This record gives sequence, C-alpha cells and structure tokens, in this order.
Amino acid sequence: MPTRISGIGFGTRSSRGLAIFGIVAAAIAIAALARNDYVRRHRPLYIVNAYQRPATVEVHGVGSVKVVGSAERLELKEGHYHATITGPVKQEIDFDVKTSYGERWSKDDAVWLLNIGGAAVLLEEEVVYRKNAPPPSKLTLHYGRQFEQFDRVTHPFTPLPETVQTKAGRSRTLIGLEKFQGAISDAIAHLQSLGRGGEAVNLAEWRLLSHPEDEESLYSYVAMAEPKRVEKFLHAGLSRRPVQLSWHRAYQNLHEAAAWFGWLAVEYDGMLKAEPHNASLLYLRGRVAKDPAEAESWFNKAREADPQNPYPYYALAHQHASRGDWAGARPLFARAVELRSAQREIAGSFFICRLALQEYADLEKELREQLKHDARDIILAEELIDVLAAQNRNPEANDVVAGFLPAVAGMGQANVASFATELRRHLFYSTGDFEGLAREVREDRSQSGKNTLFAALLEQGKMAEAVRIHPLDEENMVDPFHFFVVSMGWTLVGDAAKAKDWFRRGVDLLAGGSAEDARAAEMLNGKIEPTQEQLDTLTQAPKTKAILLATLGLLHPEQRAELFAAARVLNVDRDYPYQIVRRTTAESP
Repeated sequence: MPTRISGIGFGTRSSRGLAIFGIVAAAIAIAALARNDYVRRHRPLYIVNAYQRPATVEVHGVGSVKVVGSAERLELKEGHYHATITGPVKQEIDFDVKTSYGERWSKDDAVWLLNIGGAAVLLEEEVVYRKNAPPPSKLTLHYGRQFEQFDRVTHPFTPLPETVQTKAGRSRTLIGLEKFQGAISDAIAHLQSLGRGGEAVNLAEWRLLSHPEDEESLYSYVAMAEPKRVEKFLHAGLSRRPVQLSWHRAYQNLHEAAAWFGWLAVEYDGMLKAEPHNASLLYLRGRVAKDPAEAESWFNKAREADPQNPYPYYALAHQHASRGDWAGARPLFARAVELRSAQREIAGSFFICRLALQEYADLEKELREQLKHDARDIILAEELIDVLAAQNRNPEANDVVAGFLPAVAGMGQANVASFATELRRHLFYSTGDFEGLAREVREDRSQSGKNTLFAALLEQGKMAEAVRIHPLDEENMVDPFHFFVVSMGWTLVGDAAKAKDWFRRGVDLLAGGSAEDARAAEMLNGKIEPTQEQLDTLTQAPKTKAILLATLGLLHPEQRAELFAAARVLNVDRDYPYQIVRRTTAESP
C-alpha cells in the first residue's frame, strides 16, 4: 500500500510538471511564431548609389527613396517586388526578398542589396575577435550585380568595432558590409597581394568596361592578365570615341616586333582616313612611325590639331630626353604636366627631367610642401628621398622614412607594413645601401622580394648567388636590357665568359624587337658603328638607353669616354639598375 500511495503521489507531481512544461513550450512556440512573423515583415533592403548624380528608386507598393552617396535602408516584408530606377541610369528590376521558415532562424542577420547599375563595389569584412592571435580579417569584394542577398551581416553600413568583450578563451565573429571607398586599383592590388589574381583580373576588367579612363586599373590589368586576353579586350575598345589614349598606348605596347608596328601603322592610317584631324590618332600614329623624324612630324601635327592634348608635348619631350637634351625637354614636359598633372607617367618623367637638371633646391621645397598636404603619398616621399640621395644627404633621406610612417599609422596594420616595406627598399637602393636592402628582403618569398634580392646581390657583386634567382635560361625573362645589366655585373667581377653569355642572350632578344631595337642590336653586333648620328635615331627611354650606351662603351674602348659620358647624362632615375650603370660608367679618377 505505501508503495502504491507513493506511486500515485509521485505520478501526480509528474503530471503537474508536464503541464507546466507544456505551457512553457506553448509560450515559446507562440513567441517563436511571433518573432518569425516579425522578422518576415521587417527585412532590410539597402540601396547603394555609386554615381555622382542622385538616383530615385521606387519600389512598387512600398514607396520611393532618393539615394545620394551613402546607402539608404527600406524595411520590406518578404515577397516579390518590382523597382523603377531613374537618375544616372534608368532601370526596371524585379527581385525577391525571401527566406524559408527555418532559414529565418539561421539567417536572422540576412540583408538584401540593390546596387544601382551594379556600379558600386561593396566590401564584406569578416572579423574574428579574440584575445590571443586573432586571424586576419577576411575581405570579399562584391560588384557588378544589381541585386544580391547576404545571408549574414551583423553590421550593414555601420563600422565594425575595434574591440569586443568576450569570455575567456572564447571568440566572436562579426561581419560588416560597406561601400568600398578607396580607388578600385587599390582593391585590385589587394586581391593580387592575397594571391587571388583571377579575381583581381575580373575586377579590373569590370571596372574598365564602365570606367575606361581609369588608368591605374588599366596598368594593373595589363600587368596581370593573360596576354591574349588583354589583346582581345583592348582591341575591342579601340573604336571607342572619344579616343581612350591609355588603351591605345597599352595596346601598342603589347608587342615589340617590327611587323607589329608596321601593322599598327596601317591600322592608324585607316582610322585617320575617317578622322584626319583627330589629334589623338595623329599622336598615336607617330608612336608607330618607322623613325624619329617621321614620328616628330606626326607629333607636331597632333599638337597643331589640338594644343590642349598633353601627349604630343610629352612625346616630343621624350625625344629630347632620349638624346640627353634635358633642357630642351623641360618646357615640353612642363606643358604636358600643366595639361594633365594627374597622369603619373607624365609627372614622373618631368620629375626625372628636373632631377637631371639638378633642380634640387626647388624640388625639395616643393615636395616637402606637397607632403604637408598629402602626407600619405608614397610617390612624393620616394621622390624626396631621391632628391636628397642625389646630393649625398643620406641621413636626411632616412628621416623621410621616419617621418612618413606616422602619417600612415591610421591606415591599418597591413597598409602600414606595406608602405614601410616599399619605402625602406627604395631608400636602401637609392642611397646605395645594398647590404641593408638584402637584409630587408632575405626572407620575402614573394616575386617582388625575389626581384629586390636579385638587385641587391648583383649590386654587391655576388653574381653567382644572384643568377640563381634569375638564371640565364629563365623563360619568362624577355627584356633584353635585363641581360645587358647582368652582363655588366659579370664584367665588373672579371668573368668575361659569363658576361658574354648574358650579352648574347640580350642581343638575340633585342634583334627580334622593333625596327629601332633591331638597329640597336646591329650596333651591339658591330654591324653599325655607334656614331652620334646613329645613336640619335634611337629613342628608347633614358634609363634603357643609358644601359645600351654603357654596354656599347664596354664593347668599344676607343669610344668609351664619350659613350660612358652620354650614359651618365641619361642615368638619372635612381631605381634599379641606376647604381650598377653609375659604377660601370664612372669617370676615371
């Protein structure tokens, strides 16, 4: 009996517990249903406009919103929608804001994005917060899609926190989404640095289709993409008007063979029949002319057709510079910079011209003033280092690096490290500290690190170690002047046989280039005497021609003094291989 009474009593208490549990479960279910319904009716749609002009987006049945600059947010219940976009673009777009019942629990941080014209680049950043050794943030770029769903974003268009409190030994992951604010070329470079070259190429191509004037992205694309892909892509843009000069110049530079330039001359003659007064086409025709005199004639025609086009001035300045006539080049470079100050190639050439003319005081004053206003511009910092190093003011050149790094301190650890590395390497080479340069890059396994270590070893005369990095039979090395520089290095350490091997490889490559390169190869082969008249028919860039003149000087002892002197006039740019050319052509004590 006690057992039975005890059993009945126990059973009564259990029934009460189950009843209470059922009530709680029902309450939880009701709350879940309510929450699920709330989530279903309050889904976030963000609208992003990357254009300068405001856009109006009307979501039918919901309302309209004007979008300027930052993202605008609408709350929608899940369903199918139609939007009409007016402003910088006119579009009609259908889209769905929808998840299943179960997904509302796992995707409660989901957001939907309407990217007007697909023109904005979005940066998704996943950050793991933990006390010890947190992994680097994971960055993903989104672009080119007009509508997109993100399954989890904890901070849409809101900055991620610098720190997050977590329990000991635990971590927390947050995901941010924002419009990418930097230059697209920086995003391309970042993807490339992560080894995601395919993504970088796709991003560059997408960018150039909508912004063909973006020269930074163009340079990156040409350097990264497979040559046949580049040729096909650029050729498709040659008919675009107004003429995209940077595309044409990049296209013309794809090959060096004389037959290529001959074919291009025919192509541009055909374009000029339809547009005989197009200054850009006249200039481009001059770039593929058979000799400097013909090229100069085309450049002058281009200048007359459009005095506001900077490139004919730049091309004429280049002709003067290639002959060592820096004074004659200066006003032409200055005019080109006046017309197109932001073009990095033109501005850089003008700087080299002024460095050659030893305008040290003015350059230093101007560069220091510019760095006050744009302290993060690494090109300005490198140029200031070169101005100081040219005057043997190496301690002050060191100070430029020390002063530059605090300016970029707020740009994130990875950016600071990248800037510091690049600037120190430039400092070491420009000032001739090759041991410091070798120490800096000894553990860097990247291609850039290998190239820099090669230069440091070559400059120290450690030729056997250097050529293990870039051997004679390396297939991807097709620049003949690389081989002439290495030949120079072997000559300086007294190994004539190895110097000859590298020299021959350079000549063979040069002979297969343009008509101008073929003439230079015949001078090196002894088939053409390197007279001043013949040398003036060569219009290679000053850095390249300085290498050629130094090599010719080594081959012709009877003309060495004048050839070396001409090379010194052209050897101004303090990047590699400035130092070895300087030592090779140094005046006798």
